[in-house]
Amino acid sequence: MISLLPGVPALVIEKASRTLVVADLHLSPSGLTDREAVRTLVMMTLESLLKSARAVGASRLVIAGDVKDTISYVPRILLTPLREGFERLADALNEVLVVRGNHDGQLEEALPQRVPVLSRLELGDIVVVHGHSRLDTFARFVISAHIHPVFLKVFKSHATLAKCWLLARAEVEDTEFTWLCIPAFSRTWGFRVDTLTLDEIARLIPVRNASMVSLRVLSLDLLLLDSRDNLSAERV
Repeated sequence: MISLLPGVPALVIEKASRTLVVADLHLSPSGLTDREAVRTLVMMTLESLLKSARAVGASRLVIAGDVKDTISYVPRILLTPLREGFERLADALNEVLVVRGNHDGQLEEALPQRVPVLSRLELGDIVVVHGHSRLDTFARFVISAHIHPVFLKVFKSHATLAKCWLLARAEVEDTEFTWLCIPAFSRTWGFRVDTLTLDEIARLIPVRNASMVSLRVLSLDLLLLDSRDNLSAERV
């Protein structure tokens, strides 16, 4: 039903159609003012999304928030590249959807009308949100992004911060659900999760009054980096 793609910050949902889900593109980071550089960045990023969708045979693309980097407006320099890039995506796929993130103010101004911007996406027992606000109702699977999770990997000679997946069993009033947090597609900063307790990570779940039952942290290559449960809260 839900599959993580090895080596790529993206997942696939198998329902009536195959859906590729990514998040946190953060196009046109602050300070980038060269028009050709902005256009190249946008086109390369969206081409990478299309390549990933085609590689898994997805007919629908969902971007779970933060298409752009500015919060409340779309920079003029970004308007044409965004529209042209999303037109190409919409031409190549059956459906392209955006779930609004906290950086997506006025995003509709830059997107083709056939690319809707939603507050959330429900696919049967799966709900996809950006994650910057909390849900009062939830589904069996909650997929979010927003926090750009990274994990400190320590080697003999050096250490590095690497993108990671958060896969958790959580509950609200004894009703369990699965939470999946998507790593950022962009190369922007990340939020370290290896230093947090289970209770601290539980506060990042975009469901009101949720508590953590267990947590798995996976690398982009889907290797287990950390495993904890609420009984011991010990890393193994």
